Amino acid sequence: MKLTHISIHNFRGIIDASMAFQPYALVVGANNSGKSTIIDCIRAFYEKDGFKFKKEVDVPLKGAVNQESWVELIFSLDDEEHESLKDEYKTAEKSLKVRKYFQTGEKLHDGKNATGSILGYKTDGTLSNEPFYGAKNVQSGKFGDLIYIPAISKVDEHTKLSGPSALRDLITNIMSDVVEGSDAYKTLTESVTTFAGSVRAIETEDKRSLSNFENDLNALLAPWQTNFNLKFTTPSTAEIIKSMLGWDIRDNHHEKPQGVEYFGSGFQRHFIYSLIQLGAKYIPQKVSKKEKDFAPSLNLVLFEEPEAFLHPPQQEDLARNLIKVSEAADWQIVCSTHSAHFVSRNAMRIPAIVRARRVDGIVSTFQIDDAHWSNIVDANHAIQQVAAKYPKVQKTMQADDLKPEMESVKYFLWLNPDRAGMLFAQNVLLVEGPSETALINRLLDKTVSCLFLKASMFWIVSANTIFTGL
Repeated sequence: MKLTHISIHNFRGIIDASMAFQPYALVVGANNSGKSTIIDCIRAFYEKDGFKFKKEVDVPLKGAVNQESWVELIFSLDDEEHESLKDEYKTAEKSLKVRKYFQTGEKLHDGKNATGSILGYKTDGTLSNEPFYGAKNVQSGKFGDLIYIPAISKVDEHTKLSGPSALRDLITNIMSDVVEGSDAYKTLTESVTTFAGSVRAIETEDKRSLSNFENDLNALLAPWQTNFNLKFTTPSTAEIIKSMLGWDIRDNHHEKPQGVEYFGSGFQRHFIYSLIQLGAKYIPQKVSKKEKDFAPSLNLVLFEEPEAFLHPPQQEDLARNLIKVSEAADWQIVCSTHSAHFVSRNAMRIPAIVRARRVDGIVSTFQIDDAHWSNIVDANHAIQQVAAKYPKVQKTMQADDLKPEMESVKYFLWLNPDRAGMLFAQNVLLVEGPSETALINRLLDKTVSCLFLKASMFWIVSANTIFTGL
């Protein structure tokens, strides 16, 4: 399963916004443009780790037409997932569309208010008035799992073994499959039985023992014809991880364990990502136990500012690795980023970029859809018609120059990290070439008043001939 579309109505600064998500998607924009609003809206849908819609901070803007607030998600399903879906929700596109009401006056079929409920769209396109697959507290399991990595996070938050964490999820998935059926676990069970028999009889100097405790308590319970017995059980996989397992990080140069605070923020960020990367390898897809058991498999990663604390080459390397993780059948990556290097690495996937912008408190989103992008890269048809009128020009062109994929490559080469910075600016000034770029920046550096130019508002980029098609 993959998340393909999201529509938001009246959530914080967003009045109405719709965007398409690809397996690897970037949400970009300047500071305070609304990127975190989009991420938090998805988090509020899943309610992972207790994150919920809060009326005091997430309510619609005062200028909104109404005070109803909701988010709609559309998921694409594979054949098996679609087949296991209830017939009333099946569609020809093999997709699932659901809406979660954060705030509404709508009523459910039983007369209760629909606030907090997730409702599914039926085959005929109408919205059901019954909660999707039952009670609210079980609905989240029907939309895969959410992994959220905030812009500032510590290794401890993702490696604790006493509670939910990325590391614990990884180890649990591995151990649950290999431990309980192993000879080592059988030996542990036998050892616990032997230990239980021995420890019962061991007495302290004042004659206290577990066996004597049982006998004395049972003597007091005899009139009630009951019997009290202490039981020793073999620890489960979860109990082994929680109580018996630990970890440390060793610096190979010092050859001894070091506290995680010994390492810099860049290492900690890389460590957290490495756990996510291994998840694509070690966390298996869910397998439905029943033919009609709708249990789709999706690990949706929301990664805020993945570039934090990483130098530019590491940012590009991380971007490539995240794209690779998203290619797994049941993994999807959504990043909110300020990094021009991340945008540049995604230049071959322009439709996967969502740009957010806030004007007068209202957040809007902008995106080039697949159809529009196809028209852009297929613009060579017009170039071919022009070239046909000028034989000398046509002689200089090669057959490959007229292919749409070659036009796509040109945009990829053009959108380097420097030019990708324009996606984070309020205004962009296109100049003819490097000389003009140097001149304008020189004027700005000297704070020369130059008509409409303000250094804090504009991003200066060299247009050159590759970009003239736009």
